Amino acid sequence: MDEKPLKQELSEQYPEHHMMFDAPEYSDKKLTDRQRDTMEKIDKFVDKVVKESRLVFHAALDEQPVLSPPFREELVRHLVVNQLDMPSFKLRFGDDAQKMLREVGLDGRINQVAGESGVLLIQLPKPLAQFWRKGKGQFKFNKDDPESVDLGEDIIPWGTIYQKVLPVVWEARDKSPEETGLYFQRINKVAEHDPEQYYYVWLLDG
Repeated sequence: MDEKPLKQELSEQYPEHHMMFDAPEYSDKKLTDRQRDTMEKIDKFVDKVVKESRLVFHAALDEQPVLSPPFREELVRHLVVNQLDMPSFKLRFGDDAQKMLREVGLDGRINQVAGESGVLLIQLPKPLAQFWRKGKGQFKFNKDDPESVDLGEDIIPWGTIYQKVLPVVWEARDKSPEETGLYFQRINKVAEHDPEQYYYVWLLDG
């Protein structure tokens, strides 16, 4: 019998999206029925994004010719074991949502959160959140951008993988109104990201 691919074997050993989704307890008495309904919808959204983005992440990694088989295997093991191959999510409502915005430095957007409103904070897989500008070629290295770095041919071009994973998030967002009845309104501005805390911050409606 053939051995399972390493990433499949490791993925079965380690927890998936519930470990990457920080949300209130469903039994929290502060939550309203509407907020609980929103949590159920967000859980489906998170499950979809995590599973699909993880597949795309590893497929893009497999396409990188600079990775020798021994290094690739060790890299995959490190990424999966430490859950660095999947995005993370944090959901808060009302006053707690406002507090979360303050904690990530978005104090000026607090007035967008009113009443029972929820806020979803999304962070890309850590290597992509931190190194999305690093790589070589189209979408990855821009000689006119002082922060863009040409890595040459012997280092992982995370920018390539970033460009393949990001559309998964947007496609799930665009389909969410039809699939879950949930709408997202972006709070952070274009190109406003924090590599340690968030890539997207969305206000929830639905």
